[in-house]
Amino acid sequence: MPSSIHVSGRLGAVLALLLVTPILTPAAWAQSEGRLFLSVRDETGAPLTDLTADQVWVLEDGVKRETKELRLVGSPPRLSVLVDNGNSTRQILADVQRGLRGFLDALPAAVEVELVAFGGRARMVERWTTDRAELIDAVGQIAPESGAAKYVDALDEARRRYDDLKDDEDYLWPHILVIAGDGREASNTNEQRINRLVQGLYDLPATIHVLFLRTANLQNQDIVQSELSLILTENTRGQFERASVGGTIPDVLAKMAEQIARVAVAQSQQYVLVFERPDGVEVSQTSLQIDRPDARQVQATGDGRLP
Repeated sequence: MPSSIHVSGRLGAVLALLLVTPILTPAAWAQSEGRLFLSVRDETGAPLTDLTADQVWVLEDGVKRETKELRLVGSPPRLSVLVDNGNSTRQILADVQRGLRGFLDALPAAVEVELVAFGGRARMVERWTTDRAELIDAVGQIAPESGAAKYVDALDEARRRYDDLKDDEDYLWPHILVIAGDGREASNTNEQRINRLVQGLYDLPATIHVLFLRTANLQNQDIVQSELSLILTENTRGQFERASVGGTIPDVLAKMAEQIARVAVAQSQQYVLVFERPDGVEVSQTSLQIDRPDARQVQATGDGRLP
């Protein structure tokens, strides 16, 4: 896997009020402007939504940078739900559908969701919408397919759809939930394609969540899904959960919905801070100052992902 997967954009640090705390900055930031994402809360944990540009500034290697823009994100992330309805999940698909209905009900109403089935081939079941009734109805339309799942193909197609939107300021952090069985993977894969997929999802920057279903015997299990799922969830701060029997699936999905909902709300309450940087400057350390007496909890990241 590319080394940048583990470091690019990882600027997470909790900053004390008016203290200059170092934030590690990747070399890829050697460009004409820099960007940070800020979560700012008062002593009760309530978000501060009226911060102004003159109250925040950045220092790079001790040099103060001019703040060019500070805006509240406001919009929650989009969510893609990818469901394995291939051979390996035929016997538990009804439990998956039951769990998905509860999962969708638990999400914040403003989160747009798309639904994709990837047994046999990746197929769009419902395009992005906030209409929960439409989505829940679409869940019932997912029928078992006779072919093996195409896990990599489904993820790659989701990546391309989000890549087309990456310049849209309303959709900064896509989330992808994959519900996958551990049977044979039918996508045409090689190391180059896997590396490109992982790097592309990280760079979006997407957060990947996986519910991995133990359905196959050891002889029929495919290591691609499990290994790729662990890599993606670990490097994008997502969730990786397992379920081995149908009855536990709704409970696990309810737990995952709670976490995704929490992160979605927190991400929508972040600020985007854009600041000047002279062309060609290499930066080794970035620090942040906030001049607000009621700012007690401040978190700064380079990619907006939250744990």
